[in-house]
Amino acid sequence: MQRCQVVKGLSNRTKYEQYRSQFDSGCLKADPPAHILADSRFLSTLVELWRLRYYRRQAAIHFVPVDKDVPRLADTVAKDLLIARARARNSLYTTLPDWPAEQVASAERDLSKAHVDVSTLLDIPSYGPSLVSLWVDAKQQGLSDDDAARNVWLWANRPGLKWKRDDARRAKGLPAIEPKVQKRLAEVTVWRQTGDLYLPWDAGVAGHHWQVRLNDFPDEWVYSLLVDGAEVGDFHDWPQAWDRGEARPAPKERNVPVAARPVANIDPKTLLSRYRNGECEEVWRDLMALGGEVRKARYKNAAWAVARETMWCAGQNVRLLVKRLKKLEYRFLAQAGQVFRPFRKDELGLFRACERKGLWIPLSLRAWAEEVGQLDLTGSHPALGPVNERGEPAVHTDPLDFSEPFALEGVLEEWLAPSPPDRQPIQWEVGLDASSKAGMVTNEEPSGGYEVRLPNLAADAVLEGESHGITFVEYLRLSFRWGGFPGWEKHERRPEKELAFLREGLIPI
Repeated sequence: MQRCQVVKGLSNRTKYEQYRSQFDSGCLKADPPAHILADSRFLSTLVELWRLRYYRRQAAIHFVPVDKDVPRLADTVAKDLLIARARARNSLYTTLPDWPAEQVASAERDLSKAHVDVSTLLDIPSYGPSLVSLWVDAKQQGLSDDDAARNVWLWANRPGLKWKRDDARRAKGLPAIEPKVQKRLAEVTVWRQTGDLYLPWDAGVAGHHWQVRLNDFPDEWVYSLLVDGAEVGDFHDWPQAWDRGEARPAPKERNVPVAARPVANIDPKTLLSRYRNGECEEVWRDLMALGGEVRKARYKNAAWAVARETMWCAGQNVRLLVKRLKKLEYRFLAQAGQVFRPFRKDELGLFRACERKGLWIPLSLRAWAEEVGQLDLTGSHPALGPVNERGEPAVHTDPLDFSEPFALEGVLEEWLAPSPPDRQPIQWEVGLDASSKAGMVTNEEPSGGYEVRLPNLAADAVLEGESHGITFVEYLRLSFRWGGFPGWEKHERRPEKELAFLREGLIPI
């Protein structure tokens, strides 16, 4: 049995209070600078802002590099989960923003001396969001560079979410932990490990579903207790009466993993309105957090409405891109009428046939089929798709390409070949990878593609073979940011004029 792992170190509550005390005394600033970017060393300024908060988080969660005598966090189970979660999220940000090279070099020299666990801007931090992730998240919301810099300042100086609540309870003489939580903490409970980095444990207690959520410690209390999906309250230290339970066996290969986030506060009635009001990424994160629950009655209609709305917007973007590429005299490889066309009824019927046979397709790709269809932007152009003296592509521009109708007929046949008990997950190629698209220009045989593993009940799916490790919807966002040619992201010398023309006015998804 895995009880709270006790080692020499401090309790979660003590570490939380130390962190807040240090933050209050040395970190909080009155107002953000008006023009961070006006400084010729603005990136070093951002690094220093980020480092101050991050260093304190690092010290609270794990260690202090310059003082090995400072006690560690005794709850090593929480520590390991917090680190794994931070690294998983930060690993999605693998490309530097368009920052001046000399500023990057200067900032990284400062960072290498900062006593944190990273020494470059693309190293993966373990104790909080990376500087790159804070900047990119802001830019993806359509913010200016000044506002993106201010977003870094806000993260570095923002008080913890529950600190005002803590102060109010203390002022009223109330106990730190809600009595209804304290009562449950004293009940002998055996928990199961879920493998979810946000909701790591669940239990059945007297006919109710209990869950423990791991919060953003040290800016929040370590744990929250949820009963039947509703938050009951927070607590810091794992109680002695609770057994964390034996680890579950590793999931079988047939179970398709999906991203996991806390789901208790997702209101299906607001999903579509939130999406239309600009919370596109947040809504898709919430849908992914639901995993297979997104297909159940409570969420099904709302999730499908968001997926259809997203792909309707994507379809409008695609139509505009094709029109603009023709205006630029881009030479498509596909024949006229095959560059972009809706799927026929028989092709759409394949999607329904798959799901009738248990070969579940993520909502994002089902909605793409309904709202967009076949797309093939491979081709050549002096600026957008340059070739060398041998007629070979000089740049792997990775043009958007989702072929007819995603080779789904063969996938279904392969799925149905074995008897149901013997069926295993199957790879579905939804388009060629960047290298194969480039090879098409010189009639090379395709050697690789972007694939999704089926069956998959989730709202979206990771595109296997795509270098960023992102989902289908995230890949579409990336593609639209680069005018349909996301491969240009990796090159400093780009056809900026043509790319700006292509992406102007595209609808955010």
